[in-house]
Amino acid sequence: MEHDHSAPTGSSTVDVLVLVLRLALLLSTAFLAGGGLLRTPGQRPRRTLYVLGGVSALLAVVSAFAADVNVVALAIHVVLAVAVPVLPRATPWTSAALLVLVVLETSLGGTGVEFAIDTVFVAAAAVWFGFALLGPATTAAVRPGPLALTLGGLLVLAGAVRFGLSGLGFDRRLYTTLFGLAVVAVVVLPVAVSVLAGVFKARAYRFGVLGVALGFVAWSALGAIPVPPPLPVPGV
Repeated sequence: MEHDHSAPTGSSTVDVLVLVLRLALLLSTAFLAGGGLLRTPGQRPRRTLYVLGGVSALLAVVSAFAADVNVVALAIHVVLAVAVPVLPRATPWTSAALLVLVVLETSLGGTGVEFAIDTVFVAAAAVWFGFALLGPATTAAVRPGPLALTLGGLLVLAGAVRFGLSGLGFDRRLYTTLFGLAVVAVVVLPVAVSVLAGVFKARAYRFGVLGVALGFVAWSALGAIPVPPPLPVPGV
């Protein structure tokens, strides 16, 4: 669902609450999309998917009163969030459509490279969330242990590229600004999750879901946090 991130309300408290609402909406929707994508055909949706669908739809409606949103996108979001658990046969399609909405919402815009890494990070995180919700099931096509390493590697790659595009470099802005701390989070947390994947294999989905969720929140927040100005040049 498309929000207008460019116009602050003038109240820092309200702006923070709107940001928290947006992040909660994106995170719950990513969990819902991941769980829906990985639900096997014929499997009844778990109660968790119903809860996530309700939460995602409710947060989307609430966000309409807290920020400027596209009404059409709002309606589509609510319909898809409800359809994922309610219409099991259409779950793969509705989940994929929800995932596209999350990618568009978390995208920072800019170059095609930036949109590509947004897509990679969000998709990899959503798949991780899906396995954490439903449990990894070994099939002929999917081996959860190696897949965890692959997903972790994709998150690490996306985080590294995001760091390179941030323009910060290795300076004090990384730990003295909110933007820098968010960039550090999207770089460090995927590395930690990848280590867990290498150690715990298929069990890493449950152990690493908190790290992936925190990294996802940091990634989603980057678009709403001002980029710090360049450091002053000595002697200038």
